[in-house]
Amino acid sequence: MVSEADGDRVPQQAEDAIAYLTKNAVHLEPVLSHQSVEDRYLDFAWWFPVDVSGPAAQANHFPAELMALCSKLKLGLEVTVYATADEHEAQ
Repeated sequence: MVSEADGDRVPQQAEDAIAYLTKNAVHLEPVLSHQSVEDRYLDFAWWFPVDVSGPAAQANHFPAELMALCSKLKLGLEVTVYATADEHEAQ
């Protein structure tokens, strides 16, 4: 886990990931490059509010610095989108 930020704070997740990868790259490189490691990616949780009266699109930006660090470490980037709804909408 590289971030404690929830899925409604993707930009914070990206900032946290940059800080974590920058601080720990020297330790991560040998681990991630070992042949026994099958999957190498960061998974970002992204909460997507579902509301028929609201917007049908949402965007988040992943900074070039994060992409460069992922590339250096040969890490993929995954985004898992979770549809959410406000509790009051279910009533």
